Amino acid sequence: MRETRKRNLKPATVQDHLVRCGLEGYQVNWDTMIPKQYETLILEKIKELGAERLKPIKDALPEEVDYLAIKAVLCKYKKLG
Repeated sequence: MRETRKRNLKPATVQDHLVRCGLEGYQVNWDTMIPKQYETLILEKIKELGAERLKPIKDALPEEVDYLAIKAVLCKYKKLG
């Protein structure tokens, strides 16, 4: 029997691992992390503000859009990395 351990990972750590996997060529379904109603708006803000820093993009979006959604859009459209 394998031992199961709880690792106490923070959600941001798991999210960063997903982004890294996507950048390394692993198949990641980004659409599950992007609210459909905000994908176009997130893309527009990335084009308007650039992708160098996430905070200005986050600040320009509705409060309910989280950093994971922004990172997922960046990865989906290969604008990160």
